[in-house]
Amino acid sequence: MNSSFLGEVLILVLLVINSCRIFFLKYGKIDALTVLAPVCVILSVLQIIAWNADFFSILIFTVSAVAFFINFRALLRFASGLYVDHYSIAFKTGAALILFVSAVSLGILLYFRPVIVQPSDYKAVQSKVRLVGSFVGGFHTASAFESADGIVTVCAPVPEQPSAGSGAELPCVLIIPDKRADTNFYLPYMYMLSKCGFTVYSGDFSARDVKWFHSAADVCFFRRFFSVCAYLKNPHQYEAEKEFYTFNISKEIDAMVNFIRRNASENQKIFIVYDWMADTAVSDYAKLHPDVADGFLNLCDFEEYVTPGFGFVRQLEPFTAFRLGFGKSNDLKEIQLVADRTLSLLPQEKNSQAEEQSNDAE
Repeated sequence: MNSSFLGEVLILVLLVINSCRIFFLKYGKIDALTVLAPVCVILSVLQIIAWNADFFSILIFTVSAVAFFINFRALLRFASGLYVDHYSIAFKTGAALILFVSAVSLGILLYFRPVIVQPSDYKAVQSKVRLVGSFVGGFHTASAFESADGIVTVCAPVPEQPSAGSGAELPCVLIIPDKRADTNFYLPYMYMLSKCGFTVYSGDFSARDVKWFHSAADVCFFRRFFSVCAYLKNPHQYEAEKEFYTFNISKEIDAMVNFIRRNASENQKIFIVYDWMADTAVSDYAKLHPDVADGFLNLCDFEEYVTPGFGFVRQLEPFTAFRLGFGKSNDLKEIQLVADRTLSLLPQEKNSQAEEQSNDAE
């Protein structure tokens, strides 16, 4: 599952249980449920590390931290093996507040739940490659104990899946995400292309020699969150700074092309699909390297793609989509339409069988 949804639901449920004990825990008992407060803090931090920050994960971390401080004295009593003699008015008020906020947040989260998609649903295999290095010196595969400077996601058809010709004939597809999204927000689209025999790559980089905000917002866990916030704060200013991002994205394209050539073949043809922010960078890259790519496709050219710059946020993060004014979607029809349009534009002499598979899927 490529979503933080279940983890966030778990933390909110634990917070509700932790706060509810003021109503059912009898005096003269050891208050063991107080340990749920630090557990929620730890889980909320791990959620952000695993899935990057979003509006809900920041809210849940904040609520968990407040719950921890409210329960601090109770934790000390529990650690000392003391029994509960009474709950103070201040503690009951704080617990009731945490209970209310957690319950409301849980209800909103369930209403804005994402569409769950698995690669196996599309007979695809997903893998991730952790990279370490820099854009100047190059990247190589990170060891288990090295902090990654980039993560490449690869979606490929399962080995037994018939493909549209041999691997040498098919170009691979390279996705260039917008910074208001990341690879996770294009995964269903990548699965759909993989189902038709294409190997699809996408990379998210956090190397120190390329900065986007020149502040703490450049931390990889928070970059997308602050990008979305910057857009919400002033959309016109954010869009006016589009050219500023071109240099950084150009470096990411170079890094991804080098990665594909190292792991596929030196002559591997690449079909580049990109989102709003990468427009100028891809255009410049095409002029400098006309022989590298079999073609280029801007997702924003499709009228079916209604969230330019944000990936498929309506399906995968509906609450953010609501904040952006896009509304939520409860199915994958929109993504399937974009995938079908993409397949129709892939090199015709190389994807005729892929089109047949797509039609069969419909």
